[in-house]
Amino acid sequence: MKMPICIILIVSLAAPIFSKGMPEIQDGTVKTINCTASSQQLSQKASMAMDGKMNTRWASDCTDDQWLQIEFDTPREIVGLNLHWETAYGRDYDIEILESDGKWLPVSQTRTSDGGIDAIYFGLQKAKGFRILGLKRGTGWGYSLWEIDLLGQEYQRSAKASTTFKGTSPNMVMDGRTDTYWQSVPKTGKKTILELTSPQKLNVGGLKINWAQPHSYPCRIDFFSDETDEWVTLTNKKAGIAGTEDVFFKAISTKKLRLIFPAELTKPIRIADIQIKDPGESWTPVRHFEMLAQRMPDGMFPGWLRREQTFWTVTGLPESFNESLLDEHGRVESGLRNFSVTPLLIVDGKIRTPKSFKTTQILTDDWAPIPSVQWQGKNLNFNITANTIQPDTTLVLYTLKNTGKKKRNISLLLAVRPLPINPPWQHGGHITLNQAQWSQENTLTLNNTKAITVVPSPSSLSLYTQKTLADSVDITELMLAGETQGSSVTSPDGLVSAGMRYDYKIEPGETKTILAIYPNTDGANIDIPENREAFFAKEVNKSLKLWQKLTGDWDIDLPDKRLSNIVRSNLAYLLINADGPATQPGSRNYNSSWIRDGAISATAMIRFGLIEPG
Repeated sequence: MKMPICIILIVSLAAPIFSKGMPEIQDGTVKTINCTASSQQLSQKASMAMDGKMNTRWASDCTDDQWLQIEFDTPREIVGLNLHWETAYGRDYDIEILESDGKWLPVSQTRTSDGGIDAIYFGLQKAKGFRILGLKRGTGWGYSLWEIDLLGQEYQRSAKASTTFKGTSPNMVMDGRTDTYWQSVPKTGKKTILELTSPQKLNVGGLKINWAQPHSYPCRIDFFSDETDEWVTLTNKKAGIAGTEDVFFKAISTKKLRLIFPAELTKPIRIADIQIKDPGESWTPVRHFEMLAQRMPDGMFPGWLRREQTFWTVTGLPESFNESLLDEHGRVESGLRNFSVTPLLIVDGKIRTPKSFKTTQILTDDWAPIPSVQWQGKNLNFNITANTIQPDTTLVLYTLKNTGKKKRNISLLLAVRPLPINPPWQHGGHITLNQAQWSQENTLTLNNTKAITVVPSPSSLSLYTQKTLADSVDITELMLAGETQGSSVTSPDGLVSAGMRYDYKIEPGETKTILAIYPNTDGANIDIPENREAFFAKEVNKSLKLWQKLTGDWDIDLPDKRLSNIVRSNLAYLLINADGPATQPGSRNYNSSWIRDGAISATAMIRFGLIEPG
């Protein structure tokens, strides 16, 4: 949903809150700064964002449209700002400066900030003040700033490029604006180099690049090391589909950075803006996958890497501690806080994610905890059904059907990554996978534990681990190319990924199935079935009878069957979520039974005759 850009109107109507001017010493002279804001908390005043203290802060009300305004008693020359955000940060915001004639000039637009320290650079400007116009918050709270650093003329940077298109300038990548840009002139057989220079050392953890185009080009990012007096590679970035990209690498200190584009590029490169990230925003395993998620099609990764909340349901056995999840897109997480498996399709040569299809979520018989996700596309149906059986093992049947009148080339990719379905803010995030190995029995072991067995054998298997921090590759890219790093890999950073690829030529009306077996606990082994479809159907029928028995011998005689289905379904989920004697409403974020939740759950079971569940 697009946010309405009406901040100027809001600023003019909002009743500003004034703070007393705060003294600032510059060149031996005390100057006054007046701070105003659209709102402020009782003990977090606007002036505290410019008081030189990192233990005081300004905090606004909890709405998106907020602003903070700073005015100087005399004009000052500034080239940028360092914004030290508290936990409640601004995700989208604009910065304007107050010119000598009293007019406001937009100098910077920030979109999809991730908090921490935002280093805003917009080039040399003479300003009587500046204001931050909040458009969208990054959290459920308001906006909160510990401190704002003013960057004077001594911080003025410069840029140069090996080629520049007429009417553009390399310095435009640092003017804070998105309506100006640098553009290259492709030269056959020659690399394009864009170099950024600062008069003082910059502490850098990454870059945010606005490409001024709907995609990004591959490039190598280097920094100049004073210690070795040479250029050192930070990362090799591949091409992407995003117009704005975050690039993270190890924290470094340098005066020079450069982007080197390959000689094979035949189209011009456009970059509108490059922002320097603070060392606190340097490379981490989560940020590694955030980079990949930004430059690859939406839906290829768990939604939380794009700050999206994803719905999921649970499948498991009563009293088990290791339920599996199936999310709304068909992604599977086996066991408790474990790896996830993302299904993807290549249809007629083009990669397709769940976001490419209409998806529907259903329960078997409209109530049983045997969930399915269906992808519906043009002349194609794809179904993912999960069922947990004894011994504690989750079965997942992937079914592809060509509903058209022509033969189709379709490939199914199953990407295994160290990424639970739940986000970091719900006890998920990244898990550590240090080892992966494929065996001849079509079994994948992760951290030396059996993780998945698939039937039939895939057309190809892939394994990947990041060899150096300069690598920026996803397992799906290896699967698309049919590549692997061997039958066994290890990673000290816990970034092992694996993949399976099934290539089919599917006739009209034909169906192809793949059965994946996920043991939820050590030793939960089952024999590999000869007829996977019949085996799966038999186990679903057994599970239906089991859940019918476990949820009680009762009925509600109403014309609308949905009410009794809802009750029976919720009783089943109460039994699944219970861990031994602990009755609890969730399968992931509860490590104990809360009195309120346990009492409500127990009352519901007792009223439907479940006196001794399990």
